[in-house]
Amino acid sequence: MSDLRVSDKLMGDYAVVKIGGELYPKMVSVLDAKMAEILDKTKRIIIDFSHLEYICSAAVGYIVAYNNQAADAGGRIIVTEVNQKIKKILEIIGFPRMIDMTDTMDEAVEMMQDDNP
Repeated sequence: MSDLRVSDKLMGDYAVVKIGGELYPKMVSVLDAKMAEILDKTKRIIIDFSHLEYICSAAVGYIVAYNNQAADAGGRIIVTEVNQKIKKILEIIGFPRMIDMTDTMDEAVEMMQDDNP
């Protein structure tokens, strides 16, 4: 099991959050604390899964909740760079119907910039 890594960078009016490692139920509190901090700064967030190896269902639920919180405040969350194994699981549970997903960071940035309020 690898450690969870969460980093963020403010990019003007949106943030890029990189999540790496494995996101097990006991690590959801780490993600939750970081996302609460970020959501206090901006409601426009790109979440980069390029280094995420595993995500538990609880974490998926939290990400949907963050998206709802952001959307209620006029923002959005876009998930990008999802590996094929995780993407397949997310598609089965209907995640792409609840939150925007892109294949590349460039697509996510373009989508965020096109949606600039």
